[in-house]
Amino acid sequence: MDLQLTKLELIEMILKTKNFSVLEQVKVLLNQTSYKKVTSEQKDWWDELNEEEKNEIKKGLSDLEQRKTVSHQEVMKIFEKWH
Repeated sequence: MDLQLTKLELIEMILKTKNFSVLEQVKVLLNQTSYKKVTSEQKDWWDELNEEEKNEIKKGLSDLEQRKTVSHQEVMKIFEKWH
């Protein structure tokens, strides 16, 4: 998959989520300076999510697979009033 396309898809998913906890976890993940492989002693971040958070992520991925997305240009139009 193309890097830029992946970034845009993530941006769209982030903009669609209404779950603050998911956004906090994404922020923590992106702020990590090194990405370590999860060992058997470490918890996977997915396991720490509640069911609502997991369902939101699954819905976003499903929407993405079904091409139920909004272009970056459309999103920018929606949010330009705050810029």
